[in-house]
Amino acid sequence: MPIGFELIGFQYGEGDLIGLAQAYSSGLPDRPLPELNTGKNDFPFEDICVQGINYFITQAGWHSYKQFLKDANGQNIEPAAYQRFFEQQTQKFAQANQHSVQACE
Repeated sequence: MPIGFELIGFQYGEGDLIGLAQAYSSGLPDRPLPELNTGKNDFPFEDICVQGINYFITQAGWHSYKQFLKDANGQNIEPAAYQRFFEQQTQKFAQANQHSVQACE
């Protein structure tokens, strides 16, 4: 069962929070990275800069809000439907931004 926690700090206290997170993570055992299957049209997400990843997350969140939450009236979201939606968003984003997000110099 996944478990998580949130660090909350004072305004402009990001350095303290990052230090706490780094100290916590350095005490954890190493874990192997999962093997990710890529499609024939995928480009490597590890080549995308942080700004590109943040833009993708913002866009995917906005589109999922519009499609699933805006008029949901408290209805449950089927995980398989959301997974299909997210995969479609990933493909659309990759095709539309393949050149612009790979290099953020």
